[in-house]
Amino acid sequence: WQWSSDEQFVLFNMYAVRVGDEVQLVALGDGKLPITFDSPDKYHHQIKCEVGGAAAVDAEVKLQYGGGRHERGYMYELPEGIEGYPKKLHPLSLRAAQHTALVVCPLPNKGRDWQQAVAGGVRIFGPAAEAGRGAFELTPDQHQVVPPPPRLPPRRGQPFSLVQCLCPIYNEGVAGFKKRDSRLLLEWLQYHRSLGVTHVHVYKHIYEDPTSERVLAHFQEQGFITVHDWRPKASEDITLHTYQRAKYLAMTDCYLRSRGAADFLVVGDLDELVYTGQKPLSGVLSWCYEQFKSSSLQKFAFSIASRTVLPFLSQQHQAMGSSLLFELMDTAETRCTAPFNCGKYHQGRQKYFLRTAEPELPLIIPWTHAVTRDYVYSDQVHVQVAEAAAHVRHYSGQWFKEGLPADRTVAAPLPA
Repeated sequence: WQWSSDEQFVLFNMYAVRVGDEVQLVALGDGKLPITFDSPDKYHHQIKCEVGGAAAVDAEVKLQYGGGRHERGYMYELPEGIEGYPKKLHPLSLRAAQHTALVVCPLPNKGRDWQQAVAGGVRIFGPAAEAGRGAFELTPDQHQVVPPPPRLPPRRGQPFSLVQCLCPIYNEGVAGFKKRDSRLLLEWLQYHRSLGVTHVHVYKHIYEDPTSERVLAHFQEQGFITVHDWRPKASEDITLHTYQRAKYLAMTDCYLRSRGAADFLVVGDLDELVYTGQKPLSGVLSWCYEQFKSSSLQKFAFSIASRTVLPFLSQQHQAMGSSLLFELMDTAETRCTAPFNCGKYHQGRQKYFLRTAEPELPLIIPWTHAVTRDYVYSDQVHVQVAEAAAHVRHYSGQWFKEGLPADRTVAAPLPA
């Protein structure tokens, strides 16, 4: 975590990323870059990169789309006290959900000697100081650069490797299962390993009870998970005071670490699980790959619907009794009855499998429900997976607190 000289942008990490036939240096951060919007959809900047003592070159800046408009998403600042956002705001600039950005630096000789180039020093800078803003400059440490990852082999018996990005976890009583957190974490990891997930990146925010620590240590020793320190004290409180505990930084970090390594990636929360019925995950991913190939690599995201399950603490669940929390996810709604659960992308609370193996694929900042908030672009690159083949089983503590009527539930047991 390194602040820019004007204290408006925080650099989280640097990555050497294969893009096409090059290796490029990618800076991931959050905050306000020195950008000028010419229209809601177009912007320009004068940010440059100096790497390894070579002459400065123009950087490429990638922002998250905001409802189809860069400016709307990047410049809008959320009011205090809204749901999902901390009441105490960061004292500087991290007030919006869509400030996550990438600064992409071309490297000399197409990055073939990227380690040598980076060892010679990196400087990312903008124009001279202007009224109301100081000069923008970052000088990251060369040891901060994450190298291009090696290929990740699939689990035994699986044709594809799948990385799961677990958004920041925290046991602050969210969703009503604070006392069951360690059980939920254990079952979530074991379930997805049994499903065929190859590796999980875990972003641990505030999750420090002894049992949960033992659970994480167990799976880490087995090489199934990588735990990232997402605690406030490790980030100068940035992860505490940024939208949903800096989830977009975490998601993008996971994506950049997996790009070129895994065949597919999926992002989720601890209250969600990927459900494929009694069929193997490999069948769904094989279908996604066929869609990807037949589209000449143009369709690289595969949307999966969301199905809400009964709250763990509802009267129905308390009456059922269970030795496993996940057995309580065996009953789901028969049709979409909850708000924001019946449409596509955000309106359907959808998630998606993302193809990540090929360096020719565009470099993105992944969004929660699609590759971007721009539905027009998402429609061009997404394919809908049949709900019977796969969906997200989503726990929802704020809906159906007293349970669901019998005519709205169906038995849909998880694989044994």
